[in-house]
Amino acid sequence: YNMNMRTLFIYLFLMITVVCNAQTAVSINQLNGTSWIRTSPVDKEMVVKYCFNNSSYTNSAEYISVGKAVSIFKYYLSPTVPAAFDFSKVGTKTSGKYMIGYNSKMKKMFYYEITSFDSKKMVLLRKGKPFSIGGAKDLYLTYQRIK
Repeated sequence: YNMNMRTLFIYLFLMITVVCNAQTAVSINQLNGTSWIRTSPVDKEMVVKYCFNNSSYTNSAEYISVGKAVSIFKYYLSPTVPAAFDFSKVGTKTSGKYMIGYNSKMKKMFYYEITSFDSKKMVLLRKGKPFSIGGAKDLYLTYQRIK
């Protein structure tokens, strides 16, 4: 009897883990044509918006005192973080819990982990890198869908 309860508990734990992990996998179709505004962390000096299509997204930061800065990044979704940006995946039907981006000015790949996603809210995690611009701390970015 004890063995059956233990087995049942392990099975339930594994099922819950699988369900929780599966929820963060996002497909390119869920992002294509959407727009989001950052709600956290709050910055009184700027408003940050993301607008997605199936191969790139626009990051527009409106600074209250200076004006607007707009950047466009190629991206795709992946179940894992690749060693290098795979340009052949841009514009294809990718899915996963990582948003893999490419900064063409710096010629560098970057990524966000999609920790939460539904039709109204998206939470991205930027892993901190010691001694880099942006700092060593992990940063959770919360976005509210506006379109």
